[in-house]
Amino acid sequence: MFFIFFPDKRFTELTGYSIEAGNWEFDGKELLFGDKKIQVERFEEKRKKHFLIGDLLMEEDNFKAKLKWVKEVEMVEKFKMDPFYPKNNLWRKKPIQKESEEEIRERLLNYVLHFAYILKASTEREHNVVSFAHSMGIIKVYRGGIGIVKTAQINDEWKNCFFDEEDAMKAYDLFKSYLNRGVYKGGTTGDWVKDDYKILMMVYRKIKDKR
Repeated sequence: MFFIFFPDKRFTELTGYSIEAGNWEFDGKELLFGDKKIQVERFEEKRKKHFLIGDLLMEEDNFKAKLKWVKEVEMVEKFKMDPFYPKNNLWRKKPIQKESEEEIRERLLNYVLHFAYILKASTEREHNVVSFAHSMGIIKVYRGGIGIVKTAQINDEWKNCFFDEEDAMKAYDLFKSYLNRGVYKGGTTGDWVKDDYKILMMVYRKIKDKR
């Protein structure tokens, strides 16, 4: 479980593939977000790490626990391009009915953009390791290339973001069809993360423009 609080008062809570988003408020003592409340005891810094210590309350579940959170990353400069900004995770919202071809395309586009932003954020934050732990699906990353995972290796949680497996495979086949239309490998910067971001954005634009 982790929380991200954005400057525009939007927040994201992510547990595995499950996501909750909404607005947050902080009056200096209590942090309110969604159906949760943190009664802040203190902020502290130790060994260059920043911590928040306080009580987490979930009134509906009659739950209260004293917890300690650690700040994992700095906010990216353009925070709406953070991979976990709410609008970049619409692909996780499971629909209540079968989707049209265009709706499946839009869900795929949102996923591809989210994935690309993981690469971009990693570059901006100068991370040595890029983690896709909460976003594994159909995109296969190579050092200087983008591919697609084999059908037998598709993450079940990714499939469950669609109405059913049939719709999930439509998105898979659509992504695969665009990979087959051109060569998306190799790079120019020598930095595979930057190169893969550019390649994935190229694929994104082609799918968006339906080229």
